[in-house]
Amino acid sequence: TTAIIGAQPQKSQPQNQHQFAGKHFLVVEDNPINQQLIEYVIKKAGADVTLAGHGGEAIEILKKQTFDLIIMDLQMPVMDGYETTKHLRTTMKLRTPILAMTANALKGEQVRCLEVGMDGYMSKPFEFRDFYSRVTALLEKAPDPQPQPVETLFNLSLLEEIGDRDYVRDTLT
Repeated sequence: TTAIIGAQPQKSQPQNQHQFAGKHFLVVEDNPINQQLIEYVIKKAGADVTLAGHGGEAIEILKKQTFDLIIMDLQMPVMDGYETTKHLRTTMKLRTPILAMTANALKGEQVRCLEVGMDGYMSKPFEFRDFYSRVTALLEKAPDPQPQPVETLFNLSLLEEIGDRDYVRDTLT
């Protein structure tokens, strides 16, 4: 991507400098200038940032780490944002919120982003205040990343001890 993220920091500071403290964001962006700017915006609000230069790199990182939010550029070499999101949602079954970012605000692109599983959409350049507001909304509705324990309803070990498969099958059906 060649577009630079533009913002007006003097007018759009986060209301709480630590509003994202303890959060960890993955930024998937191929442009080094955009990487630096988005990293600055996120760290200013207290979150940690990991950078990936394309979707393939993001997938490798996500195999080893969990994040509170993924910020995904759409046009990247190797693996674009659409293909990456499809992989994260279908193959990896990842539920982490994904915010799409693009400099090409084409008609229908937002719908396409939502169809592949992204949770939000922003065009570049953006205002800090709008970015913080959208990120806050995504974090508030994010699913709990911790798997919930499965409640055991019945202990079937006694049925196994009987040793009669037909009886066990008839009992369970």
